[in-house]
Amino acid sequence: MADVRRPGGHQGETGKVLWRKEWAGEQFHLSGKFVYVSRAQVSKLDQVAAAMNDAKVPVHYHIYRLDPTDRKELWDFYQPKAPRSMEPRQNRLLFQDHSEMKLLKFTAL
Repeated sequence: MADVRRPGGHQGETGKVLWRKEWAGEQFHLSGKFVYVSRAQVSKLDQVAAAMNDAKVPVHYHIYRLDPTDRKELWDFYQPKAPRSMEPRQNRLLFQDHSEMKLLKFTAL
């Protein structure tokens, strides 16, 4: 579950919960006015197929952009492997892997 909070006041106040999303992925990212959640998953079918073929199990990686006012999913970006790290910068997402870096830029409507 993810909570989006208004920044707190003085002396360690945590702030007011503005909204809550029951399923929101594994990692929660805020960058300016943009709200992202990411999720890496492995399907059972892929595990069985990889075991039968002595292959690596693929990891399905999704990043979802959420509307900060009503929590609705605006889009879903998918890639067939999880990056080593992902860093949001406003309307850009920087993916770092062992051998490459990728920058995804989108137009905010």
